[in-house]
Amino acid sequence: MRWFEDVINAMTDMDWQWYPYLALRPEKDEKMTTLYILRLTLWHLPMLVLFSLIMIFFLPPISIAGLAPPISMMLTALFYFMLAYFILMRLIVAPAWNRRANRLHKEKRKPDISRLSEHLVDTDALPLARDFTEPTESRVSLIGNRTED
Repeated sequence: MRWFEDVINAMTDMDWQWYPYLALRPEKDEKMTTLYILRLTLWHLPMLVLFSLIMIFFLPPISIAGLAPPISMMLTALFYFMLAYFILMRLIVAPAWNRRANRLHKEKRKPDISRLSEHLVDTDALPLARDFTEPTESRVSLIGNRTED
């Protein structure tokens, strides 16, 4: 099943798949929610209307709710294209994308052991206890008067 997920993610990672809405593509570690897919469906509405207009020539003339056949056919085709787009995105693309997002999010949270040394304290730079016990030229008393050692 992982190979299918990788194929779907490889296809959705291609920039040309998102044209002209490349800016709407989520980051690889962000989830595709149902609301996001609904918004994406609405963004693709002009393209779906175009497909619906083309489908008018292939469907037999029907009349729904007293509307003229071309209008009712276009609305019917538009509805089914939107429904098909939403369902395919929700059932095929989103689960594959979300599994990858979960994996990337878990990998992001894991500490990188190879970089652990960057976070360790440099013990050579720490002051030693003897540095605090050595007398200084002058010390400030609790009331602020300078006293000489």
